[in-house]
Amino acid sequence: MGKKILLFIFSGVIALSISAESIKDKNIQLHALCENGEYAKALPLIQDIITDISSEFGEESSYLIISYHNKAVINRELQDYIESKRSFSESLRIAKGNYGSYHPILIGLLIDFGALYYEIGEDKEAIDKFREAQHIAHRNDGVYTLTQLSAIDWISDTMQRNGGTAEADVQEKFYYKISENNYPEGDLRILPATKRLAVWLKNTGQFDAAMKLNKNALVMVQNSEEGIGYHAIPILREISSIAYLSGKCCRDKPLEQVITVMENGGGVDVEELIKATLHLADMKMLSKEIPEAGRLYKKAWDLRFDTPNAEKSAIEEFGLPIQLGYSNVGDGVIAFMETRSARYNQNIRTYYPPKESQGTGFSFEPTPLRQRMIGAPVLMCFLQVREILPYTEYDKLNTYYVDLGFSVKQTGVVSKVEVRDSNAPTKLKRYVKKLFRKMKYRPKIENGTPVLSEVTVRQTFNDADTYAVMEDSFVFPERITGAEQVCRLLATY
Repeated sequence: MGKKILLFIFSGVIALSISAESIKDKNIQLHALCENGEYAKALPLIQDIITDISSEFGEESSYLIISYHNKAVINRELQDYIESKRSFSESLRIAKGNYGSYHPILIGLLIDFGALYYEIGEDKEAIDKFREAQHIAHRNDGVYTLTQLSAIDWISDTMQRNGGTAEADVQEKFYYKISENNYPEGDLRILPATKRLAVWLKNTGQFDAAMKLNKNALVMVQNSEEGIGYHAIPILREISSIAYLSGKCCRDKPLEQVITVMENGGGVDVEELIKATLHLADMKMLSKEIPEAGRLYKKAWDLRFDTPNAEKSAIEEFGLPIQLGYSNVGDGVIAFMETRSARYNQNIRTYYPPKESQGTGFSFEPTPLRQRMIGAPVLMCFLQVREILPYTEYDKLNTYYVDLGFSVKQTGVVSKVEVRDSNAPTKLKRYVKKLFRKMKYRPKIENGTPVLSEVTVRQTFNDADTYAVMEDSFVFPERITGAEQVCRLLATY
C-alpha cells in the first residue's frame, strides 16, 4: 500500500483558544520545531506546555488531549516507543473522561495510536486500536460511514503484513462497498475506491472480477462530461495488464486506445507518448506480433529523435536489449516444473484467496499475498529457488551467481544460452538457463530497426539486486507483475 503517513502533529487550534499567552506562544514554537524536525528540542517544550495547562486548567482538562497526543508523536519520532505509548494512552484517557467512550474525536487518536503499534510490529494491538476507531465511526454515523476509511486502510495493511489475505480481501471489498453506499451509480467519486479494489483483485489473482471493475470504471469515465480523456489512460493500462496476467485475449487493444487518447487529446506530452508507444510495442513483442512491434519501435525511435538530448535517451531505450518477461506467465511455472522434475502439469492454475473463515479474532495462519522475491535480472521466487537447492546450501544462496551469454534476436527471442561462469549448484544453473530461454526481450534498435545482439548478464540471488529491478519497473511494468503472478501460481502446487 502506498499510504505510510504514520502519525501527525495535531494543529494548535484548541491550544490557541486558551487565554494564557505563554501557552499560546509555546505552542507556536512547538509546531515550528516539529515542522523542522527538531524533536529533541520540542520534547522539553511539550512537557512545559502540559505542566502549564495542568496548572491553569486542571489535570483532566480537555486541552491536554492534543498536548499529550503531540508528546506521543514527538516521543515516537525520538524512538522512545514506551513513552509514546504512555502519552497516547493518557491522551485517550482524558478524551474519554471529557467526551465519553464513543465521541468522534477518539477516531483520529486511536488510528494514530494503532499506527505506532504497526510501526513497532505489535500488530494485534494495532488492529485492536483500528477496530475500536471503526466501531466508534459506526456508532456515530452508521455502518457505511466514510469516516472509517482510514481505519479500514490500516486494518487491511496490517492483515496483509501477517499473511491474512482472506481477511484483507473482506476489508478491501467492504472499503469499496462504502463508496457504493455513499454515492449514486455512475458518480465519479466512486472511481478511487473502484481503482483501489480493482488493483487488489488483480494482485490476488481474481482477474475476472478485476477486469469487470475496470471496465465499469471505463464506462463511468466515458459517460462523464469529459468523455474518454486522460482519466481513462490508467484504467486502459490496467485492463491490458490483467489480460496479460490472465493469458486472455487482446492485451494490446487497450494500449492502442491509450495512444489514441493521447494523440486526440491535444497538447500531447511527447515523452509520455514515447513511453506509451514503447509499452504497446513491447506488448506486441510478447504477443509475437513481430511486424507490428517493429513498426511501433520505429515510431518511438522517430519520436525520440525529435526531442532534445535524443541520443542520451535513445541509448537507454534502444541501445541494449531490455528484458520484458515471459510471453505468458505460465512459462515461468513450466521452467520451474521442468527443473524440479521431468514431469509437470501444464494446466496452470490461478491463485484465489480462501473464503472468509467463520468467526473473528487474530489467530489466522500466515499465507503471504506475495512471496519474497530475489534476484536480478530475472526476478525469482525465494521459496521455489530454495526448494531446488540442497538443504546445506540455503545459507549460501545470496552469494551465488550465474554468468550467462546469449543472443537476442530481432524478434525478442533468446537463443544460444550458455553458462560462462558460476559458483552455483548444478540444478540452480540449470534452472537459470531454462528461465532465460523462456524470456522475451525488447531487441536492440538501430536506426529504428530491431537488430540481432549478443548479451552477457550475471544472475544473482539476493534482495538488494531485486530492489534495483523493482525501481526500473517503468521500463515495462508487467515484468514485475508477471513475476509476482508466477510466484502465486507456483504457491498453488
